[in-house]
Amino acid sequence: RDCTKKNVEFIQKEKIKMNEIMPLWETYKFDLGKVLKYTNSNINKANLILDEILEDEEKICLEQAFFGDDGWYKRINGKGMNELKLAAMSLGLTNDIFTFDSKKEQKILEDLEGIDLKKQEIMIRCYLKQKLVTYVTLVKYLSDVKKTNDLSLVLYRGINTSKPAKKYFCNGLESWTLNYNTALQFARTEGYIIRKKYPVLQIFTGFRSSFKNRSQPQFRNNGFYVRREKEMIVENVEKSFDINDVLAMEEYV
Repeated sequence: RDCTKKNVEFIQKEKIKMNEIMPLWETYKFDLGKVLKYTNSNINKANLILDEILEDEEKICLEQAFFGDDGWYKRINGKGMNELKLAAMSLGLTNDIFTFDSKKEQKILEDLEGIDLKKQEIMIRCYLKQKLVTYVTLVKYLSDVKKTNDLSLVLYRGINTSKPAKKYFCNGLESWTLNYNTALQFARTEGYIIRKKYPVLQIFTGFRSSFKNRSQPQFRNNGFYVRREKEMIVENVEKSFDINDVLAMEEYV
């Protein structure tokens, strides 16, 4: 299967205009050449490639954004989560919603005011490099392992509320899962589960590709819950969608 062609299609389909980001990612063409030589679809190979194309300061930044005490995988609406959301918004890859809680959003905006331009540029480069490697990982996984030309994944999200809803309102970036039972755990006793098919082009990262700083042995256990919960961080351009495929939790207990 011609994965190189699909990877080129990724660049062509992206909303990002490459001539606009080149000043931020000066080694883009060189790095792309490395990524297109990618020959496997597991997290170890993904991390070898990320380790090659990320600069040292980018590795630290991305590691902290994912796994720091205030990172995506440790704290809801923590600093790492919101820095990644801001990068996605700046690139035009998601909607402009951090959270639907107005008090929390005000605090988020105040915290983000303290990020200088250099830090924002580093995070944008981190985001682009991680997203590219994730895309290549998933294309190879679906093409070579799943033997399918359908470059999309069915994902689940558990909603922990008993209130009925006809619409689901999306954050710019969100954690979903490939595993129905994991979503079931998050829905808890009174909640429900939603299911949505996401093209791999709208998946930022996940359990097959999240960066782990291989040069730092103290981080070797990072990603345990990401892998166990089959987590995927998705990009939502739309602000809401109709819930046509809600699966009531009690039907599956």
